[in-house]
Amino acid sequence: MDPITLRKFNGISSFTFSKIFDEKSTQSEVFDETCLTLIQEIIKKRKSGLIFTYGMTNAGKTFTVVGSKEQPGILPQSLSYLYEKIQSGENGINKFKVFCNFIEIYNEEVFDLLANDPKNAKFKKKVNIKEKDKKFFVQDPTYCEINKLQDFNSALNKGINKKVQCSNNINLNSSRSHTIFKIILKTSLADEEEITLSIVDLAGSERANRTEAQGKELQEACKINQSLSVLGKCMEALKHNSIFLNKKIVPFRESKLSMLFQEYFSGDQNIIMITNINPRKEDFEETMRALNYSCIAKEIKKAKIVVNPIR
Repeated sequence: MDPITLRKFNGISSFTFSKIFDEKSTQSEVFDETCLTLIQEIIKKRKSGLIFTYGMTNAGKTFTVVGSKEQPGILPQSLSYLYEKIQSGENGINKFKVFCNFIEIYNEEVFDLLANDPKNAKFKKKVNIKEKDKKFFVQDPTYCEINKLQDFNSALNKGINKKVQCSNNINLNSSRSHTIFKIILKTSLADEEEITLSIVDLAGSERANRTEAQGKELQEACKINQSLSVLGKCMEALKHNSIFLNKKIVPFRESKLSMLFQEYFSGDQNIIMITNINPRKEDFEETMRALNYSCIAKEIKKAKIVVNPIR
């Protein structure tokens, strides 16, 4: 996870990692080593952040993010820690109220997973992405105020029960969409100033010859791979622009996922990328692709990026 450097020799790629978690690592260890400092920055410096998991399908991304009741993932642990600090009033953070929204990007369409319909528990509202001041945002998502941790659990479970999943040849519960759970701190719902923490569970990249997907599932896999490819191109362009004077256009507009990542990659917010990999030899190519993108992401220097429109 989280590689720092990439060296190539004799056709072999060698990676150096900031931290490696194996099968014996606990969810608490993963949270402490990856997310804790970022959340402390939110509290002390009022600095927004993004945490996302990356990797092929069936590599453990959803478990890393959500976990289980016995082994909560980075999302419930982040909210629990943040809520505890708000209750204690540390650094004056208790003046903020906590809200959340939960969206899904499925087949390049965006859905609000917290929207209500009393007659349909699986109802989710299609929403649009708008642009203002060269920033993209989801138009009018449902906000849920979190007054106690039970409110968070209710919102999380409500959204998870609506997200698109299916079974394929290598994953019994394969996510068919990218989900973004955003924790928002503001003094009131009407307050335009906000501090955010977005925790993203990316759908996994897939090879059709491994999953044996057909029809609808194959179309979903193509959309997933396409959006992940665009995200990779954005990271490559950002890395280039942090090194060279001849700047490249960053293609944020080519997918809904990269649009919503733009505010974090183009600003000075903290970003954490957790790469989940499968050690199986059959998944070697996908594993190498994930590690290469992770390496590129780590090498992106923090700088304001001028985003030019794609023609």
